[in-house]
Amino acid sequence: MAKEEAAEVSAKDAAKAELKTAQKELKAFMKENSIKEGKAPKDEKLAGKLTKLQGRVEKKEAALKAAKSAGRAPRESKYDYPSDCVTAEDKKKFRAVSRSAAKKKAKGDKKKDKKEDAPKGKKAKKEKAEEADEEDEDDADEEEADEEEEDEDGDED
Repeated sequence: MAKEEAAEVSAKDAAKAELKTAQKELKAFMKENSIKEGKAPKDEKLAGKLTKLQGRVEKKEAALKAAKSAGRAPRESKYDYPSDCVTAEDKKKFRAVSRSAAKKKAKGDKKKDKKEDAPKGKKAKKEKAEEADEEDEDDADEEEADEEEEDEDGDED
């Protein structure tokens, strides 16, 4: 893997060096023939050579760009965008909507947990009161049974 990275770096460096030499040749030619940037010379021979040099510079720029992009791994996206999200603005809106939906879902889960743990409202109060009454009745029944057992134990003595 280190060899691949080194090859990519060297390819990028080589492309940079070739681009610089092509640019230097173009500048030297323009200076030698007193041609100003952006203006075409009147002589056809000079014009032909100038276009060749400019084409070479453009090719070297394209090669450098290709060398830079070849080394990069594709960027992984956190979101799976629908096909209609093309512009950055559309993607931004999609991300905002998906984040808000996730927050609502998380809050909804928390609320459900709280509702299950402690129900609220009039029905919940009635249910709690009934449960308390049932517990009191159970406790009272147990106390009566205990008293009866004590009485029976006491009678036997």
